Amino acid sequence: MEIRELYMRGKKLLSYADIESADIEASSLLAGSIGVDKLSIFTEPHKEVNDGLIEKYNDFLNRRISGEPYSYITGSREFYSLEFNVNKEVLIPRPETELLVETVLDKIPANTAFTVFDAGTGSGCIGVTLGTLREDLIIIGTDISNAAIKVAKSNSRLNGTESSCTFINCNYLTVFKSGSADMIVSNPPYIPNDDFDGLQSEVKNHEPKLALLGGIDGLDHIRRLTQAARELLKSEGWLILEFGIGQSEEIKEILTLNGFSGIEIKKDLNGIDRVVSGQWK
Repeated sequence: MEIRELYMRGKKLLSYADIESADIEASSLLAGSIGVDKLSIFTEPHKEVNDGLIEKYNDFLNRRISGEPYSYITGSREFYSLEFNVNKEVLIPRPETELLVETVLDKIPANTAFTVFDAGTGSGCIGVTLGTLREDLIIIGTDISNAAIKVAKSNSRLNGTESSCTFINCNYLTVFKSGSADMIVSNPPYIPNDDFDGLQSEVKNHEPKLALLGGIDGLDHIRRLTQAARELLKSEGWLILEFGIGQSEEIKEILTLNGFSGIEIKKDLNGIDRVVSGQWK
C-alpha cells in the first residue's frame, strides 16, 4: 500500500473512534511505525510500504483506539518545538507547561549565570528546553523515579544539553545545601486524590499515578516545595510552579505565608490560571 492510503485509512479509523485531532495523530502514528518524518507522508504520498511495516502501523492504530496515548505508542512528543522521548514512566509533556518555561525565561536577566533546580523533572522537558534556550544556565533536574531520570538524561543527549543539564535521582531537593539555587521550577503532581477517577481514561489508565496525585487537595507537593525553597533559594531567588484548575488562591496564600513576595499568576492559552511565581527575599 502507498503511504497516502495508509494515512487516510488511519485518519478515518481514528475519527470513527472519536479521537480528536485524528489527522495529526494518524500522521504521527504512521511516521513512527514506518520510520519516516511526518513531512514525508505528504511529500512522498505514493511511496510503497511493505507488509511488515503496515502490520506495525495497524498495531499502533489498534493501541490508540483502545485508549493508549499516541505519544507512548510512538515514544516521542514535541514540546517547545523540540522532540522528547517519553514512556510510561513519565508524564507526557503538555502545551500548557510551555507557559512555565516562558515564565522562567522572563525572570532570568540576560547573560546571567543562574542555577535552576527543576524539581520532579520527569521527561526533563522543562530543564532541557531551558538548556537549549539559555546555554549560560546551570540546570539540575531531580526526580524520585530513577526510571524518569533515565528518560530525562536521554532527552538531554537528544537535544544537546549535556553540558548544562544534570539529572539526579533523589526525593525532590533533599540533597542540596542552603542558598544553592537562584531559581526552583516545578510541574509537580497537583491533582486531588478524589479527582483521579474522573480523569480521562487515557490519563488515569496509562500515565504514572506518582506524577499526577497531590494529596487530598492536590497541594501537598506544592507545600513541600515552597517550604524547601525557603532554605534553598538565594536572596531574591524565584520559585515558579505549575498548578491545577481552581488552586490559584490557595497557592498564593501558601507562598505568602512562607515569606514570598511579588507573587504573580499567569493564565494559559485557555484563560485558566496555570503558573505562579514568587520571589524569596
